Amino acid sequence: MPASQFWALTVYNSHKRTIIQNSQRNAGVNSSNEIVTNSDGTTTLYIGPEAPEGMKSNWIQTEEWQDWFTYFRLYDPEAAFFDSLGC
Repeated sequence: MPASQFWALTVYNSHKRTIIQNSQRNAGVNSSNEIVTNSDGTTTLYIGPEAPEGMKSNWIQTEEWQDWFTYFRLYDPEAAFFDSLGC
């Protein structure tokens, strides 16, 4: 990810506009965490009721009944990000 500092994905409750509540007690994943990366250097993140096997560090728990939305943030984005947008 083209961010000099870090990136973060956070899940929010659609109705309350607050971070989701879950038994994991964690509503986000960021590149400062110890996450699993793919062999090509990319990262796959998971959002749902259960973590895929071996991917708990890349997972944000939600419940089937929850309505939610995400924010993906780049902290101190690099020029490559803006170049990819044609800026």
